[in-house]
Amino acid sequence: LKVCQIAEWADIVDFQKCFHYAALPALIASLIKNKPVHYDWDDWEIKIYYYSPRQSRFIGYFLNMWETLIPKLVDTVTVSSQRLYDRCIELGVKRERIGRAHVGADLELFRPGIDGSDVRKRYNINSPLVLYLGQLHGGQYAELFLKAAKIVLKQFPKVDFMVVGGGYRLNELKQLVASLGLNKVIFTGAVPHNITNQYIAAADICVACFEDNEITRCKSPLKIVEYLASGKAIVASNVGEVRNMVGGAGILVEPGDPKALADGIIKVIKDDGLKRDMQQKARLRAETKYNWSVTAENLLEKYAKNLTLI
Repeated sequence: LKVCQIAEWADIVDFQKCFHYAALPALIASLIKNKPVHYDWDDWEIKIYYYSPRQSRFIGYFLNMWETLIPKLVDTVTVSSQRLYDRCIELGVKRERIGRAHVGADLELFRPGIDGSDVRKRYNINSPLVLYLGQLHGGQYAELFLKAAKIVLKQFPKVDFMVVGGGYRLNELKQLVASLGLNKVIFTGAVPHNITNQYIAAADICVACFEDNEITRCKSPLKIVEYLASGKAIVASNVGEVRNMVGGAGILVEPGDPKALADGIIKVIKDDGLKRDMQQKARLRAETKYNWSVTAENLLEKYAKNLTLI
């Protein structure tokens, strides 16, 4: 009822997730109020759902049904990756109804010059710090980071590694650290988003590691644009949209390969000139493309297209 009331004065009804509690009210409101509807698609949710163990096939069936139907039911759709664009085409969505809307960073919240000294003091860090940021569930692959840490520490035993984030895999990852015999890994647990900039600021190298699969090919990882905006040296897995996002401002490595990830980290540790060059390029990349102002312009363009289609 509330969504219908809001839709009364709206020009377009927009929703992001395919879950029933977001999609169904939006679709009903757009139908009742005769408003065009737009879907902003940012993840292949059914693939993420089945990544987690012991999921209900009954729920999965309906989630898959919704995620398959929604792009065909709406007037326009924006996608965060080439793979989701291709998926729309596979589902029969006309190209003129599809737009691009990658994630962006808040350029004021995430920027060079943020003070990360409190984070270093809190965890007694006096060495180079390599950071992984992200939720520890849903296909995030933090285990690659930990396995790479073991390789790096054999050559650079004083380097610290930090995992910033929480999730149902946290205890599993702590057990992995114990089994690997690592004593230079810090787990912060969940951290409010508005202070993650301080953790990024404390780091010398920021990592975004993934395997190559349907989940990661669809992703437009928020952590990468926040690393970019913070002006950090980045080592990331070369999968999906990551190459486009990093755009020469970081080191790309083979996905799913801890040794390749470790080699990328070591390359930055050894070369201060390379690190400084990456830092400068990173911020410029965020300022020119990967920020919310650019994303908003892309959405507005598709909204305008939506209104011409009705």
